[in-house]
Amino acid sequence: MYVKCGALPKAHCVLTRLPSRDAVSWNSLINGYVQQGLNDEALHCYEQMKHEGLCPDGVTFIVVLKACARLKALDKGEMVHDEIMKQGMLGKDIVLGTALVDMYAKCGALLKARAVFDKLPSQNVITWNALITGYTQGGHGKEALLCYDQMQKEDCAPDVVTFACVLKACGCIGALHKGRQIHKEISRYGNLQNDVMVGTALVEMYSQLDCLEEAQLVFDELNERDVVLWNAMISGYVENGKAEQALECFNQMQKEGLLPSVVTVTCVLKACGIIGAVDKGKQVHDQIVKRDLLQYDLILGSALVDMYANCGFISMAQKTFEGLSSHDITTWNALIAGYAHRGETAKALLCFQQMQDKGLSPNSITFSCLLTAFSHSGLTEEGNTYFMVMDIDFGIKPELEHYTCMVDTYGRAGHLNMAMSLIQQMPFLSSSVWFSLLGACQRSINVIVGRWAYEQAIKLDRNDATAHVLMADVYGTADMFVTCMESIQAAGILSNL
Repeated sequence: MYVKCGALPKAHCVLTRLPSRDAVSWNSLINGYVQQGLNDEALHCYEQMKHEGLCPDGVTFIVVLKACARLKALDKGEMVHDEIMKQGMLGKDIVLGTALVDMYAKCGALLKARAVFDKLPSQNVITWNALITGYTQGGHGKEALLCYDQMQKEDCAPDVVTFACVLKACGCIGALHKGRQIHKEISRYGNLQNDVMVGTALVEMYSQLDCLEEAQLVFDELNERDVVLWNAMISGYVENGKAEQALECFNQMQKEGLLPSVVTVTCVLKACGIIGAVDKGKQVHDQIVKRDLLQYDLILGSALVDMYANCGFISMAQKTFEGLSSHDITTWNALIAGYAHRGETAKALLCFQQMQDKGLSPNSITFSCLLTAFSHSGLTEEGNTYFMVMDIDFGIKPELEHYTCMVDTYGRAGHLNMAMSLIQQMPFLSSSVWFSLLGACQRSINVIVGRWAYEQAIKLDRNDATAHVLMADVYGTADMFVTCMESIQAAGILSNL
C-alpha cells in the first residue's frame, strides 16, 4: 500500500519491522524505488536482501538491471549478470535476457549486449529493440540498420519503437535513401502511418537530412499532432536556417490551442535571434514570465539572453541575465558571445573573469566566443595569449573552431605567414580553415598564398563551389580578370545562370 502511494521511506520502515521478509516483499519495494527514479536506493535494497540470505528471483533481477541501466552502473550490472548465470536463469526467461541486453546497451557495452543477445534461445521485437536502441544511441547507425534488416529476415515484425530508432539512425548517418525505404515500409503497415511517435521520427529524420518539404508533408498528413511533433517541425526549420517558417509553424501551433513546452519556446527564441525578430522574442518572453518558466530552466534563460544579444539588444540580454535566479556555463557563454559579436571585448573579458570568480570554469565554447571577439577587434596578441591559455591553464585542447578563429585573426591583421604556420601545426584539417585563409588573402590581395590555400581546399572536396568562388574573389581583387573568370567557371556558376 505504501509503495503504491509513493511513501517509500514508510514502506521500507514497515518492511524492516516484519518478522520475516520474502523476495516478493523486497521486489515490491525495489520496484517502487526504481519507478520513483531512486535507483541507488533500489540497489541498496537489493544488497540488503542478499545480505539477509534471500535468493533474488527473475523479477528482482529485471528490476535491478533497470536500475543499473539508468545509473549506467556497468560493474554492478555485470555482477548481477554473474548471479543470473549461477542460477541458470538466462536460457529460461526472454524478459530477463532482454533486460540484460538493455542494461549493457544503455551502459555503452554494445559488444556485451550483442553477445548476450546472440546467446538467447529466442528473440522477440522487444529484444531486438533493446539492441537497435543501444546501437542508435551509441552512434552506431549502420549497425542499427543491419539489425533492422536481420530482424525482418527472421520474420520479426518491427513496431513503433523499432521504426523510431532506425529512422533516428538514418538521420545520424545521412542514410536518406534507406530512410525513404523505411518510410515506404511504414506506409504498408497502415495503422503506423498515423502514429505520432513514428511521424515525429520521420519529421526529425527528413529535417536532419535537409528535406524540409518531405518533413512538412509527413507533418501535414498526420491526423493527430502533439507538442513533441510540433517541436520536431519547428526545430527542423530552425536548424536549417528557415527561421520565418519556424515562427509561422509556432503561430499555427498556438492557433490550434496547444501549449508550447520549454523545448518549443527555446527553438522559437533561437528563430527570433536568427532573423532579429525582437518584438516576437519579447512576446515569447512575456509568455515565459507569465508561466513562471524561467525559475526552473537555465537553458531557457540562456536562450533569452542569446536572443536579445543576437537581435542587437545587449542591454536587455544583460538585464535578463541578471534577472535569472542562477547561472551556469551556458548562460555565461550566451552573454559573453553577445558582447563578443558586438566587438565589446572588454565587457566579454569582464564576464569571463566574473564567471570564474563565481566558481565556474570556462569550456571550449567560452574560448570560441573570446577568440571571435579578439578576431573582430583586431587584437592579435590577446588572441594568441588566450589560445595558449585555454590549453595550458584549463586543459582545453583547441578544436576546429578555435583554429579557424585564430586563422581569421591572423588573416585580418595581415599576418598570413602566421596563419599558414598555425594551419601546418593543426592535428586535423577542414575546408573551413582554408576558406578563412582564402578570405584573408582577398583582403591582403595575396594571390600566391591564396592559390596555395585553394589547392589544399579542393584536395578535400573538389566539388565544393565555395573554394572556387573565394579564389575567384582573390583574383578579382588582384585585377586578374581572366583567371577570375576561369575560377567562376570551375565553380559552375555561369552554367547555372
